[in-house]
Amino acid sequence: MPQFDLENDAVFTASSTPSVVLDRRLVIRSANPAYLEATGRSWDELRGRHVFSAFPGNPHHPEADGVARMDASFRRVRRLRRPHHLPVQRYDIPWRDAPTGFLERHWTVVNSPVLDADGELVGILLQPRDITAFRTHIVKVLEEFGAANDASGPAPALDEGRLACAAAVVLAGAREQQEVKREQDGLKEENQQLKNALDTRPAIDQAIGIVLTEESGTPEEAFQRLVRLSQETNVKLRDIARALVARAAAPDRPLLP
Repeated sequence: MPQFDLENDAVFTASSTPSVVLDRRLVIRSANPAYLEATGRSWDELRGRHVFSAFPGNPHHPEADGVARMDASFRRVRRLRRPHHLPVQRYDIPWRDAPTGFLERHWTVVNSPVLDADGELVGILLQPRDITAFRTHIVKVLEEFGAANDASGPAPALDEGRLACAAAVVLAGAREQQEVKREQDGLKEENQQLKNALDTRPAIDQAIGIVLTEESGTPEEAFQRLVRLSQETNVKLRDIARALVARAAAPDRPLLP
């Protein structure tokens, strides 16, 4: 049986990226401190539990689709043995002090396969990032974008589909977002900083997952490999990451631009 005890792994423990390792049955086998802090849980509460038992759907949110979409992502990873990215996903978490017992949370998630020496899938590495605060900024950008392009009427209604598309652009860098003209320099700078941060980090996380599917090692070792590749080729790290993600989607494309 594969060993998933990473409690003494210095890189896993010190990583600022929330990470949890599930076995093939989606039972929680290891979780780092960043994950425990992000979810407000202790290791004793999660150890050996099925992930959807530890984190059930919010019964007070009738339109909740977090469990269904996460399950579909896990199935995709198991079938293709390749990382899968959910750009934006609402998934409320149990919270003792919340009036309903659940706290609203929005995440960007990378699910990556954990393979043994023979290339057989033995588990899934789940890495969610809490973007609840970022989502608020994205909504503001969308509202201002709508107002700027339709000054004669109200901004377009925001639905989750439109929000997901916009978040995918900002988070994954799939295409350039049209820049919004603003009179206040402070607001423009804040939004640009947000875009830069969100545009780069998820692509790098996906690239780390891709490296880990091809070679053994830790996420930190995979990241250092990307850094060395960037230095050796004089190509920016974010461009290396995007090239890897594009290559994973279309294997016959070259690694580097």
